[in-house]
Amino acid sequence: MVERTHRMPTEAVRLMCASMRGSAGIRRESLEGGIETGGRTGKKLDEIIDRVNKAMLDKEMENPEVIQKMRLRLGVYLGRIPEEEVREAYEKGLELTVKQRYRLGRKIKTDLFADGQIDDAISAYTIGFYLSLRASERLGTLPRTALRLAQQLHNLGPFATLQLSKTHPELQRSTVEYLAFNNSKDPGSAIDRFIEVVSRLSEAHPELPRGTVERIALYNPKDPGSAIDRFIEVVSRLSEAHPELPRSTVEYFALHKLKDPESAIIRFIDAVSRLSEAHPELPRSTVEYFALNNPKDPESAIDRFIDAVSGLSEAHPELPRGTVERIALHNPKDPGSAIDRFIDAVSGLSEAYPELPRGTVEYFALHNLKDPESAIIGFIDAVSRLSEAYPELPRGTVERIALHNPKDPESAIIRFLASKGLMR
Repeated sequence: MVERTHRMPTEAVRLMCASMRGSAGIRRESLEGGIETGGRTGKKLDEIIDRVNKAMLDKEMENPEVIQKMRLRLGVYLGRIPEEEVREAYEKGLELTVKQRYRLGRKIKTDLFADGQIDDAISAYTIGFYLSLRASERLGTLPRTALRLAQQLHNLGPFATLQLSKTHPELQRSTVEYLAFNNSKDPGSAIDRFIEVVSRLSEAHPELPRGTVERIALYNPKDPGSAIDRFIEVVSRLSEAHPELPRSTVEYFALHKLKDPESAIIRFIDAVSRLSEAHPELPRSTVEYFALNNPKDPESAIDRFIDAVSGLSEAHPELPRGTVERIALHNPKDPGSAIDRFIDAVSGLSEAYPELPRGTVEYFALHNLKDPESAIIGFIDAVSRLSEAYPELPRGTVERIALHNPKDPESAIIRFLASKGLMR
């Protein structure tokens, strides 16, 4: 039976949607006319804002059922955010909407707050604010980020980030949200410029992962090229100062601890040393993972991890402890469910690909959690192609190389042949 308890009354939805259509036109005219929402308000606008706030309170009193159903529907998503913070975001966004509407009215010499239009403006804003949060919930946006985006309703509209994410699936959702919030008047053009910059810088710096280039370009929009040069210089200097650290770790600190990466590295090294002594049973790489990803309290994170691994190893004695540890490490919120998914995936894939050893299937299920089957298909294709190209190699050798070098197995085979003095 379909759950209906959170649906809003049909008439209320009809009236609000009608108001939204008018609001969309005002938003479009304001953007085309270059209407700003910053700066001081002035006496006349202050009076209108006061009238809108009073009317908003009146509408809340008149439509308690509608407001309550909105709150219930968003309750789980916004549950950890204080009610006052949600209210503050709503009211700030409403004020920006009023400013835009007022300044557009002055420009086109029309009173956009006459003859009941205040009620229309509030209705349109309220349903738009609600729909914007619903769209963010569907995308998996962090709740506080969702509130910030909803405040920009006067420019973005309720479904802007949802539409932009669909248009640009190659970008991370958080990147789209950041660009939309900081370029709310024309997020589409901002994203196009960003993609062009990233493409150009990636060509200029092929040694850098694209994700690194994207992050630097995102947070240094005025001069991303110089920012990349500084990043490379910092990584080079810190790598020389700390040769015991993998370059990827140094790059992480140079990228995420811009103000003082060296101090962050020193704290990290001290934490790893201390935690390795306290937990000699753990691989150093595991200790480093917790020190890197839980810098405020790695000890508590390690304690939770050890408890989880112990309990799950007892519950699943058929699994190697290393498998349990890896799953628990990368699924800290619910490792039990992750193990259940892993077991189901291995069972299904073993039936689908009986020609593969179970250990190989488990490897793909463990290292390709999102889509192990696609990884298996790619592996099978690579092994078949490379076995034909290099018949002098045992199939087992080809499989092992393809398994551990999925991005470029052929180059790995060439390196292997060279190391054995078997180059053609």
